[in-house]
Amino acid sequence: MGVPGLQEIDGNARVFAGLVALAARRAAAGRSRSALQWCRTAAGFATTNPVGVLRSPELEQVVDAVAETLPAQTSGAPGLAPAAGRRVLHVLSEAAPIGGLTRLVERWIQHDTASASSLVLTRQGEASARLLSVVEASGGSVIAWPDSIDAVDRAATLRSLGHEVDLVVCHLQSDDAIACAAFGRGYRGAPVAFANHGDHIFWMAPSRAQLIVSNREIAQDLSIRVRGYAASSNQVLPLVVPDRHGGVPREQVRRSLGVAEDRPLAISVARAVKFQDTDLSPRFTDLVTAVLEAVPELVFCAVGPHASDDPWTDLYRRFGDRVIATGPVQDPQPHFDAADLYLDTFPFSSTTSLLEASASGVAVVSFDGHRGWRRMLGIPTFVGSPADRPDSVGALAARVAVLARDADARKDSARAARNVYEGYYDPARWPSLLEQMYATLGRLRDQGSTIGSSPARGMDEELRDYCAALWAIEQRTPLLWSVMANRDGLDRRDRREWAVRCGLSRILARAGRPLASERILHPADPSLARRLGVRVRTREAEPAGAAS
Repeated sequence: MGVPGLQEIDGNARVFAGLVALAARRAAAGRSRSALQWCRTAAGFATTNPVGVLRSPELEQVVDAVAETLPAQTSGAPGLAPAAGRRVLHVLSEAAPIGGLTRLVERWIQHDTASASSLVLTRQGEASARLLSVVEASGGSVIAWPDSIDAVDRAATLRSLGHEVDLVVCHLQSDDAIACAAFGRGYRGAPVAFANHGDHIFWMAPSRAQLIVSNREIAQDLSIRVRGYAASSNQVLPLVVPDRHGGVPREQVRRSLGVAEDRPLAISVARAVKFQDTDLSPRFTDLVTAVLEAVPELVFCAVGPHASDDPWTDLYRRFGDRVIATGPVQDPQPHFDAADLYLDTFPFSSTTSLLEASASGVAVVSFDGHRGWRRMLGIPTFVGSPADRPDSVGALAARVAVLARDADARKDSARAARNVYEGYYDPARWPSLLEQMYATLGRLRDQGSTIGSSPARGMDEELRDYCAALWAIEQRTPLLWSVMANRDGLDRRDRREWAVRCGLSRILARAGRPLASERILHPADPSLARRLGVRVRTREAEPAGAAS
């Protein structure tokens, strides 16, 4: 499975280095607002445009340069409501109403019955009603800021909140510079754990966190061997995957989908992006096509994407009503209950969904097509039967044919899947594992240990190959989009300059001059603004507050 992209990765690395250097110049000039926003832009760019590494000490240093200017505590900012017992603060960048991360945090709070759990959203104005009710039921409170509060003030307030609680758990997007600054250099509040939910991609973490918490062994291994974090700063905590089924009658769900009871139904559950075609071979479309051709009576249902999303229009055209796309579904459990088998997405698996299928007593199949660090993209170790981890398209189609037609084979596969689920998540044992994690977190804080003290490792051939695979599956957000999405968070001087840059870049792109369009945006040339006719001061530094 050779993948092009190594040359692009080198180009991405140069752009990333330019963004980090730009952020560093802003931090050195005391322009903290722009510095944090350029850190966010750099990390976001590296997430969707692989740069050859999964961690950047240079980026961490810029965030820490801003972090050490923050006050230890702030006055007048909203605090947390008083709560009895142990107080845990969960920090999220965003909490989408649909998605595995929000469910993960909800379940964590619900099962941490010994704590009053509060929640801060660093860049979302409000929490969903469901998440709010979960937090309030635990005895905690929710804080979210209006758009008028800038990133530096949010970071300072969040740092202050860290002094009001006993433990902090960060469930961050890969580019959350606000939380990284709050719990960066100079922070001396409650111990901080970083939840490694985006384990396969580039991310930045708060340098003064004590512990990285992964939900699978290979993610912990990558954190140690590739990102360079100390083994003592890493721990595995299983996802909470409740054993839920039977809420909606199977017949009712199948009837709503238009699937007759005597037709075998295979489902996959994930966000729409995980179903899209990629440059990796085979594509998920190839797997679906193979199984539908091998089993003419089979119906396949994708829970998450819309019928108008790629690649469903082509599959609909070819297979008609044997293919169903439901669109986003807040609670996919009824679909698990209605299914005969679960087909894991590829090349990027959906861990939570596969475990939910396993908990529901559904036969599961996962294509085992990754090697080396590319195994981070799949989860065959979460599939119990070797037969349900085929490593060729032909073997996958043959296995699905057996499961679709043989009820006993389905029962055996479902039993093996259920055994994996029970071995991974034990509801009786999970609270004690959480308590062990909290105890480790406190012990590391008492020892003065922080994850930022571990040096990052450089790129090797295996990591380079993995980044090439990431290049093949990620969305490759253009630099123009990244800058435009974050432009409003810059200070006034930067907003003025980069409005001109973005405008010229768009004009050149529409004129068919992509290289010139990219050159206008390249952050490595600090003098470019003058050649564009944008007024800037001769000196980078200026009085505090002048650039707000």
